[in-house]
Amino acid sequence: MLGPAFFPDLHQTALTSPAIPWSEYLDGLRPTPNPSTGLGDRAEPSMSASQAQQWNGFLTALDLVGRLSFPTGSSASKLV
Repeated sequence: MLGPAFFPDLHQTALTSPAIPWSEYLDGLRPTPNPSTGLGDRAEPSMSASQAQQWNGFLTALDLVGRLSFPTGSSASKLV
């Protein structure tokens, strides 16, 4: 899930919306109910409940690392 879904989506978002804040980008990847596939998000349209839980943990960790790694705040947003 991480390589085949996350990195291509990050790359595409950087090309199309380079000014999007990091936290907003991560929020867009939170799994939501999908009527046809159960759970999914923009990068991974279909996932099990267990995968969604792991994915949410991964996104939470990325958000925390992003906040701790860039004390100047806006630097992280400009990198994405």
